[in-house]
Amino acid sequence: MAACGNNHVDTVQRLIEFGARPDLTDGSIAQKLGIDDKKRGSAGEGYELVPEARKSAKASIKLVQLAKMSKLLRCCNPKCGKPGYRSALKLCGRCKLTRYCSRDCQIQHWSVGHKKCCGQDKYVDEEQDPMRKVKAYLLENDKQNKLTKGS
Repeated sequence: MAACGNNHVDTVQRLIEFGARPDLTDGSIAQKLGIDDKKRGSAGEGYELVPEARKSAKASIKLVQLAKMSKLLRCCNPKCGKPGYRSALKLCGRCKLTRYCSRDCQIQHWSVGHKKCCGQDKYVDEEQDPMRKVKAYLLENDKQNKLTKGS
């Protein structure tokens, strides 16, 4: 979500309350991270993050972690009668975008409308937590920078 990358904490929190996933971005992950194409190796490896993008990517990761820790994620079934935010939500097996607190909520939401839109914006990466890749990339990039500066 673009609001994560732009560090709009209040907007991100409201979007999460309405069921948005902060770990999904609205475009190329490389573009979102601000990876500098001009600074890559001959084999296409060794991309560097633009300093502003590094700060933005780290802020995005912090927002995702905040959302998980504060349990801002809740059941996407609008008719869910369970109070408060849920800590153990399961993703829709097909689109991997909507979350449910129970099988009953998933079935109810499917029959009242999710069936029509499920899969239209399908999340193509099968990994449950795509921000893990971003975090790993940032850590690896930091290690490479320290090795380069240290030698």
